[in-house]
Amino acid sequence: MMPTSTPDNSTNMSLMEVAVAAIKLLEPGKPFTYTAIAHAHGVNRVTLAQRHKHS
Repeated sequence: MMPTSTPDNSTNMSLMEVAVAAIKLLEPGKPFTYTAIAHAHGVNRVTLAQRHKHS
């Protein structure tokens, strides 16, 4: 059976916003990896890096 609707992108955006906020809350100079934060928040690493760099 095929799904009748598309996934809700607003959920993904919310997770992305939380991931970007988590980076911004880190102490200045504290090392982090986009991979670790993306994995912890269930978002795409490349998209997270792009959103963070342009925010």
